[in-house]
Amino acid sequence: MNKYFKACFYIMSSLLVMIFINNSLVIAQEKNEPLSGDRIYDYMQEHNISAQKAYNEVAKLEQQLSSASINNKPEILFELAKYKTFLGIVHTETNYVKKHLDEYTYFEPANDYVYKGNDLQEIINKYPDSSLADDAAYMYSTRGPLTECEGDVKCYMNLDLYKYKDFLLKFDKSPYTKNVLKDINSDFALLYEDNPNYYIGDDTTVFFKLLDEYNSILMTMTNPLRVTGLQTLYRAYKKLNQNEKSLKVLDVINKNFPGYKLEK
Repeated sequence: MNKYFKACFYIMSSLLVMIFINNSLVIAQEKNEPLSGDRIYDYMQEHNISAQKAYNEVAKLEQQLSSASINNKPEILFELAKYKTFLGIVHTETNYVKKHLDEYTYFEPANDYVYKGNDLQEIINKYPDSSLADDAAYMYSTRGPLTECEGDVKCYMNLDLYKYKDFLLKFDKSPYTKNVLKDINSDFALLYEDNPNYYIGDDTTVFFKLLDEYNSILMTMTNPLRVTGLQTLYRAYKKLNQNEKSLKVLDVINKNFPGYKLEK
């Protein structure tokens, strides 16, 4: 009987330790459910995280970070980034941002403080082999708006292409690549999709550099999903009468993705 109770005690103790470890890092998401920086507010609301609780968690996590092992640091840094991003949005509810202005950029149109992403950069640069490296890069790329495009197609294209450029070059094989390409393609598609809410302007030559830059990025990628970007490029080049370039892209599609059906 004593052995039975000892075994039960051991199991219960182990479970409590596991719960404590999981709770110490507070929030985690499945790898196939990317957490973008611009969805942090909704994410915190869904998990009933108030501004004050986020403030308290930052203090706890920073204390943990000082004594954490190398293996645990990326996860702690990632959690810190989540809370700090959130605290920038709800900056009027605590004094955290006022005390750490060097960690934020003020975005006047939304009256938000956009987190600069120092903790995320630390994961990317110091722990590139961590399973959270692409999560950090994805959140860094989507931290929040630093400009308003107000219907200007060139602005949207430029914003998404350059905010995601490093991600695509470093984390081509990430499961988040699908989301990244979808965002970029939706902006580039505005060149050939009629939408009264967006304007292109008379000088279409301003788009050539952006199209060529996207083409260059896609050519370095090995992820098969790049074909969605190539299709977008093909249609955009064609719309702007860049027939030679559109045919070159079409040739790449036919050679690398035989049987792929282009959308009309």
